[in-house]
Parts: sequence; C-alpha cells; structure tokens
Amino acid sequence: MQQVSVHIILVNDNDKDRNSFTKALEELKIKTLVDIFEDRKQLMDYLNNDKISLPHLIFIDSDMPLKQGVECLQGIRNNIRFKDVVLAIYSNSPFGKDVEDAMVIGANVYLRKPDNYAALKKVLTEVMTLYWQYNTSGFNKEMFICTIN
Repeated sequence: MQQVSVHIILVNDNDKDRNSFTKALEELKIKTLVDIFEDRKQLMDYLNNDKISLPHLIFIDSDMPLKQGVECLQGIRNNIRFKDVVLAIYSNSPFGKDVEDAMVIGANVYLRKPDNYAALKKVLTEVMTLYWQYNTSGFNKEMFICTIN
C-alpha cells in the first residue's frame, strides 16, 4: 500500500527558517511533499495555475516585509477554489490581536515561531497530528481552528 503524502507549502522569506522547517518536516513520521515560496507573489502565481494540484496545508510567515503574510491569507481566502486548504500563520507576534485578526481573515492555525529546533519539531508534530485527525474524520475544514504556542 502506497502512503499518501501531505502536500505542504511554506511561504517564508528567510532561508534559515525555510531550512529548519523543511528539515523538521522530513523527520516527522508523516510523509510530506513540500513546496517553498519566498513571497506572496510566487505563491499566488503558483496557486492561480489551474493545472496544479492544491496543497493540503499552507504555512505563511506573517513577518515578511510589507505585511505580505496577511495579504497572502486574504488573497487565498477570497478565492472559493481554496476553501478546503488549511492555512497556518507562522509568526513571532505574541499579540492576541494578531491572532484574532488572522483567524477572522481565515487562518485555521496560528502558531508562534519556536525559538529552537526541538520546539519547532514539536509544534509541527502537533499541527500535522491535528490536521491528520481532522482530515481522516471528515470534519469540515472551517472547524479546524487552533493556536499553538
């Protein structure tokens, strides 16, 4: 039996963060396929191509220049084609208002960027486990909402 991959997109302008993120995902027990984009434009160009298969999860760094993370989230949620894609905001912000704003716009997950690799791996394990539970249970993706610190 072939194991199905979870298609993940990471949008992050920091090379070190991208490398840590992909390395942590590779170490998880869930098979993943990861596409990486450095900015909102690259992501939206990719997503707007009708020939691609949509990702299951998109992790968006909210701390990119010019508030691109929020613009990215809005651009995705404004298109019905992406209604079943789980969106995770990945941020350094500790402010409750930022979490609330992201959830109102349409984020399913808001997670604080961990300050070390072990914590990053733990957070990604939690997100992937929650995603897998919701995906296999048949729940509506709109009900998949959480914050992880």
